[in-house]
Amino acid sequence: MWIQYAKRASLTSIATSFDYEALSGQSIRPCPSCGLVQRSRSDRRRGPVGFNRDESGWQCYQCGAKGDVVDFMAHHFFQRPVRELTKEECSVVRDWFAEKGYCTPSGVASHIQPDPSKRPVLNVAKPTAPHRPPFDELKSLWEATKTFEEAIHDAPKWSEPLNEWLVSRRFSPLILDKTKCVRVLPNPTEYRYPEWWPHQWGAKYRIVSPVFEMDGKFASIHCRSIAPKNDKSPKTRWPSGYEASGLLMANENAIHMMRGNVIPDIHGFLICEGITDFMRACEQAHRESIPLAIVAGTSGSFKAISKIKIPNQTKIFIGTDTDEQGDEYAALICDQLPEHMTYRLPLEV
Repeated sequence: MWIQYAKRASLTSIATSFDYEALSGQSIRPCPSCGLVQRSRSDRRRGPVGFNRDESGWQCYQCGAKGDVVDFMAHHFFQRPVRELTKEECSVVRDWFAEKGYCTPSGVASHIQPDPSKRPVLNVAKPTAPHRPPFDELKSLWEATKTFEEAIHDAPKWSEPLNEWLVSRRFSPLILDKTKCVRVLPNPTEYRYPEWWPHQWGAKYRIVSPVFEMDGKFASIHCRSIAPKNDKSPKTRWPSGYEASGLLMANENAIHMMRGNVIPDIHGFLICEGITDFMRACEQAHRESIPLAIVAGTSGSFKAISKIKIPNQTKIFIGTDTDEQGDEYAALICDQLPEHMTYRLPLEV
């Protein structure tokens, strides 16, 4: 019953209260599930999420996620629709709507309709998700990861999809291992994942990178799907129910720099966009023996990048995508680092 009351909320008001952007053409970006920011390569003006005129429903044209305003919030917090949430996860979504006056909170009879006169303005305060995954669980999962050389020799059920993904994108397992930037999650038959990493993700989201606070503290993970290119599910995942803003993937040089250590003979600081580009950049730098500090993230991370103590003489290379969104990210990075010389550096595909 509470869901029927919560559905009365305006989708665009809900979205914009979280830093989602409502665009012309009845669209929103990014997608709350896959995180992508454009509808397609040929349609970069509209966001990936389209919605009905009455805002009763929405759909992402990239990953296929869809639903009503309640599902939008379920995807925002847990990257799946409300019907797939656990009882505890459902309570998180319900209590958020209750805080905004749209329904009663968990534990209160759901047939009691809240008083509309007490409904607050949505954009007054931004709700917060739990900050980071529990460190002990995070550390345990990371310690169970495998090198690529180990993973590609697993049983065929687990190794073949990984091999196919690496070959199709021309990655070298040996060099990826040498970069120490990414590893492979254990398959779900040999490890019990924590609650924030749903069991059903285990077979698909295998490639994992540690992610760090701006001070170099290990804080979370970010994973890439190895599913075929025609798969409609999100390409990447963050831990379910936890914030990802303000975090960066980083190679060893970058981690040292984030922690305030001096790195002699560094050639520059490279900032790229997303885990696949991060892997590509780390692989290229290692292959060509170029001493770079390399980080990657999303728009929420780029806004905090000025917190890193990058020496003034360090060249900043920006390797974001060469499209409209990539240009916006590049401009944002330049704004955050006004004292540095910056250069666009297209990454080899």
